[in-house]
Amino acid sequence: MLASGSEDGAVWLWSTTSGKCLAVIQGFKGAVNSVAWQTTEKGFWLITGSSDKVVRLWQVHREGDICRVTLQWDGHPHKRH
Repeated sequence: MLASGSEDGAVWLWSTTSGKCLAVIQGFKGAVNSVAWQTTEKGFWLITGSSDKVVRLWQVHREGDICRVTLQWDGHPHKRH
């Protein structure tokens, strides 16, 4: 799977074998400037950084061409955790 950030405030998840878009993550309040993957025994994790100055951690579940993405952590500087 491949992730790409865009100026329109979305992250696109792509199948590297079929070239199909598997999911689009929207709702960023600015361009998505960075994406990074982390694979662990508990699954696939995507970290995003955007020009709205928020780092987010997403858990990605994939079964074939079905992809579910769940926000796990939002590092917004004005939120309390």
